[in-house]
Amino acid sequence: MVQEGSAQSIAGVSDVADTLSKMLVNSVELPVSAIDAHADSVMRAVDGILPVVDTLTVSPEQMFGPASYISAVGGVGDAVACAESLLADNLIFKIAVLLCFAGYCVTLYMYRQQTPALLSVFRSKLYVDNLLGERNYTFDTFLNAAVGLGILALSLSGIRVADILVGARMADVLSEWAVTLLAPVVWLLLGVIFAYQLVVLNASGAITYSQKFVSDLRYLRKVNFSVASVLLTPLFLMYAMSGQTGFSALSVIILVVILGVGVFHLERTYLLFVDEKISKLYWFLYLCTVEIFPVTLLLLSARKFFI
Repeated sequence: MVQEGSAQSIAGVSDVADTLSKMLVNSVELPVSAIDAHADSVMRAVDGILPVVDTLTVSPEQMFGPASYISAVGGVGDAVACAESLLADNLIFKIAVLLCFAGYCVTLYMYRQQTPALLSVFRSKLYVDNLLGERNYTFDTFLNAAVGLGILALSLSGIRVADILVGARMADVLSEWAVTLLAPVVWLLLGVIFAYQLVVLNASGAITYSQKFVSDLRYLRKVNFSVASVLLTPLFLMYAMSGQTGFSALSVIILVVILGVGVFHLERTYLLFVDEKISKLYWFLYLCTVEIFPVTLLLLSARKFFI
């Protein structure tokens, strides 16, 4: 009896398994239209259960703050074109650049005999020592003119760099005609740096009773900056007029020339300290106090103000 009941139960289980398998096969073989109809019925049931929620519209001011707005720029190319047409892209700025270049050409023509002599400082240290010893009036006047043109060209290129980095923010503050005021402002800031360096050098010379050494150091700095002005002024002006917004071959050339002149300046000032038997520690203090500190302070102030 027990064996007969077990056989009946096993047969019942097998019948149930066969029934389930047939149901699964039939469900798989359902036509697509039947499946779609079943899905539609499910969605209607869900719509009847869940409440209808209106779409929430959020403005750019609510999402990103009161200073945000919907940009009209479409793509990367349009963004580059927009960056090129900000502060520095106006007629007054271009006229200022052309006038600076005209002054550069006139200066080189008027002092065409002194220009090769200035660029000959790369020859040897003995030639630099001869320049420090002679200091004639004509050559000194040429150095002053070169320094002034170099500062002006650096100011114009600095405006172009600021235009690329934070031009949109500056355009909200300044009008187009006010761009011409930026060049004299930057020129005055650089003049303040030069005045600070001069005061520090004169004060250190008066305190240590080494006016002769400080005088040679000031003149050497003027010669080195004049060399940089003669080499970099046309490059700065080309960069200011180019309208480039990224890193280019011209930028690489400018950085290479700046690096070369900077290394030359460090070498000549170091040799001057060594010739006077002054400790290397004082040379390092001179670099930190006179050369690095004012430039770093200006850059950090500009970054804090504009960025």
